[in-house]
Amino acid sequence: MFLDQIIQPDSAFFKSWNEIKNSLHNKKGPIPLWYKHMINQYTLNPNNLRLNFDLPHLPQQTLHVKRLKKGFNSPNQTICPRNSWAHFWSPSVKDTTYGKILSKDNHNPNSPMMIMEHWVLCPIIDNSNDTREHTPNSRPNFLQPCKGCSLHYPYYIADLRPKTTERHTKKRVQTTQSHHSLRILAYNDYLRTHQLLDIESYRTFDNISLSSNFILNRYPLTFLHHFFLLSSDTVVTLFNFYETLSSFSLDTIIEIYTDGACNLEQRQDITMGIGWHITQPSTPLPITFSGSCKHFPSSTKAEAYAICTALLICPPRSKVNIYTDSLCCINTFHTITNALPHQDDN
Repeated sequence: MFLDQIIQPDSAFFKSWNEIKNSLHNKKGPIPLWYKHMINQYTLNPNNLRLNFDLPHLPQQTLHVKRLKKGFNSPNQTICPRNSWAHFWSPSVKDTTYGKILSKDNHNPNSPMMIMEHWVLCPIIDNSNDTREHTPNSRPNFLQPCKGCSLHYPYYIADLRPKTTERHTKKRVQTTQSHHSLRILAYNDYLRTHQLLDIESYRTFDNISLSSNFILNRYPLTFLHHFFLLSSDTVVTLFNFYETLSSFSLDTIIEIYTDGACNLEQRQDITMGIGWHITQPSTPLPITFSGSCKHFPSSTKAEAYAICTALLICPPRSKVNIYTDSLCCINTFHTITNALPHQDDN
């Protein structure tokens, strides 16, 4: 699994096993030992799942945001859904805004409209005594109707004047996730939607002379940007290897020797070393690579990273022979390939 599959979007907490299990095809069985090991070794407290280390930037493949469906069957239609909710980032208040959907209409096909009833967070003092000392991530997120604020839409008939808020527990609802997690999710979605967050901005190539193919050919740059935190020089080096191998025909067999090592005794951040060397096809300059990585060190992970970075520079549909001494990686490869559907040669 990638880190973004087991860590919350805020990069501060592990996901609970129930959250991870919902994204898996096989939802049966006990909690695996690897998850227990992660919780015991890399959290401040197994009860709150707070990470005991900082991640500078968590590569995120896809924001798991559920979009509302329009649901219109005909033009000039108004739909009044029941118990339908939404939340989004409001730049005016710099926080996520919750709302209960009152109606949706498509009288203007180019700009459908949705009217929501604004709900706000209940004060912490209103919650039960046993939740006051919880962390923001574990505290229940209760909502209550807003009695008037600056977010009021002027064309909707209602009273803007604030009213006294009474405590009616029956008029409260609880979100499925904490306000902290929903706030981070809404903010990241806002940045992506308004194109304010550019993942490639984390890498600068201003001082590097790049070939035109580097700009036009997005493979394997997209994979590099999304899944690895690499320096600009490393990205250029790997891409040059990829261009060299792309100049050969698809019938050429690429032979790669990989190796990885882990040293758990040294008291440094970097504890894993990886390396690989290509013996075939022969090139004027040898294609070889070595590097180091950190976070959750293990010998198997070092071997897997070496294989992964070696495969990264191989062109699509190329034939590759990999030589490794990692029995775990070999067994994992056979387990995955045997489970894949086989195509008939006929």
